[in-house]
Amino acid sequence: KLVDAALSGDPKRALTILAGLRAEGVEPVIVVWALTRELRTLASLTDNISQGMDLASGMQKSGVWRNRQGLVRSCVGRHQHGDFHRLLKAASHADQAAKGQVQRDPWQLSTDIVLGMSTR
Repeated sequence: KLVDAALSGDPKRALTILAGLRAEGVEPVIVVWALTRELRTLASLTDNISQGMDLASGMQKSGVWRNRQGLVRSCVGRHQHGDFHRLLKAASHADQAAKGQVQRDPWQLSTDIVLGMSTR
């Protein structure tokens, strides 16, 4: 639900879900993994589009399920090429923070990623 809310462009709902996951004690590494997985798909999709592929073919090539294509189309439409690569870098930092490799708050970094995905 978190990823879907972010994809749909609903930052308020996405942040509410993220806060709920934190309150439930979900490990931040799981949240970061889910965000990273979606960002990889979005980055690949926008790479394909920038090389001349149409969105529908790009979604098919990237393995986007038919029932999620509307959400992905909405998200891609709000962003520019390169946005998802920047968010992937942020997700890498969040992953390192979640694993204790850097001294940063993985929940704050996840919040930044969710906002980046859901706004624009």
